[in-house]
Amino acid sequence: MITRNITTELLRSTTEYPVVTVLGPRQSGKTTLTRMTFPNKQELRSYKTPFSPFDLIVRGFYPRLHEEGLEPRRYYNNYLMTYVERDMRALIQLREPVGLR
Repeated sequence: MITRNITTELLRSTTEYPVVTVLGPRQSGKTTLTRMTFPNKQELRSYKTPFSPFDLIVRGFYPRLHEEGLEPRRYYNNYLMTYVERDMRALIQLREPVGLR
């Protein structure tokens, strides 16, 4: 495997965040990078889950939704509003966004 400069950043990110996503174009070595960096972790396909694929598609992948049995529509509406409002304020530097509530 080609030693990637991103390996150090990938390892550092895993100490700061519970989930890290590796993105890139097809055939760029994402799977190889993660397998070589984390040889003792099991790839998503071998992870056994009590949820059906349909449940995961409808409910999403946020652990809190499943652990606490939250209603997905309400959870995602609140989640999106939180980030839309925060990001919008940061982008256009408003104190109170008009028309979002």
